[in-house]
Amino acid sequence: GGLARSAEVRALGDEDNAAAFHTYTVGLPCAREGIKALSRALQIVPTNPETWNNQGYLLGRCGSSRDAISAFEHAIQLNPRYMQPYLNLSEVYFAAGHEHDAYRVIHQASHVDPDNARVRNILAFMKTYFKQKGVDIEAVEDNHT
Repeated sequence: GGLARSAEVRALGDEDNAAAFHTYTVGLPCAREGIKALSRALQIVPTNPETWNNQGYLLGRCGSSRDAISAFEHAIQLNPRYMQPYLNLSEVYFAAGHEHDAYRVIHQASHVDPDNARVRNILAFMKTYFKQKGVDIEAVEDNHT
């Protein structure tokens, strides 16, 4: 899933990250304590793309779309082959009504990992979604690249 298991996080020696996941799993409203714990973890290890992705996920759950987008983009910059931030970023864009941005991100992910089944499924869904709206999204994207 989108979140790493606490044991994996502890193996990285990042207790704040592990604490954040524990907070998330107990279901506190929008996991504000998890966000705080991940912020501490990022101060210690700012180059961990999984932590940035998880921070973005929790920020998105709390309605901080702009901050979530920034965290996902940072995770992608740190490790462009890590697919989860692409999926999460696309979801945040789509939920915020920025469907073209959501498509752009998934389209980018499909070039990074063309064999990823989740990416292919989401891309197919989005193409169908745009087709039903009467938009040739591939033509729109070709004009923007």
